[in-house]
Amino acid sequence: MKKLFLIFVCTLISLCGYAQNVNVGCSIWRRDVKTLTDLNPVELNTLLGSKPLQTTVGELISIGQPDPLTNNAKWENEPRYGSEKKLVRVRAIIVACGKEANDHDYHIVIANPDDPNETMVSEIPDPDCADVAEHALLRERYRALRDWFDENITTPTSKIQALETSVEVEIIGVPFWDGKHPGNVNGAAPNFRELHPILNFVKDGVFAVKQAEPRSEPR
Repeated sequence: MKKLFLIFVCTLISLCGYAQNVNVGCSIWRRDVKTLTDLNPVELNTLLGSKPLQTTVGELISIGQPDPLTNNAKWENEPRYGSEKKLVRVRAIIVACGKEANDHDYHIVIANPDDPNETMVSEIPDPDCADVAEHALLRERYRALRDWFDENITTPTSKIQALETSVEVEIIGVPFWDGKHPGNVNGAAPNFRELHPILNFVKDGVFAVKQAEPRSEPR
């Protein structure tokens, strides 16, 4: 009986460990928010079908954080803020990019075309991380965007590098509040706001991913 109990405990520990590490090699900090996996199907379809709010890099990086977010366990599971529940469309210059080692996201540094000193981070999540891979719509969207980026901009390397020639695009994505990092983050906005995830690019008037006609402005 004691032996059976020990086997049960060991099995339970193993299963818990598996559950906690289902995204081994992928980030964990506010992860469901920045990948959109916190949204149910209705919420996700509503967001994707909404009309993006036209804004600028300058406007996005000038807004104060809703909380003094830091990249530690206190804020790790902070749910989605109201300002993270809408699509925005931003004209920007892609100035640098890389593939992050901790989560394999495409880390894309963008700048305000009217003031290149104003920069922020935008990212395309890894479609092969387990939580994203379970959501066919998100998985295929992120995969298609990364393929487009490889073909039309450049293939990011493991080191964030400046593009030889910056590229002007429009980016459609969801604003995300990242936490203050202990070190420097290439291209990070002063308020640590990002576009995470990117949901589309527009280059020379052509969408990277076929865009459905939006239904209404998000409120």
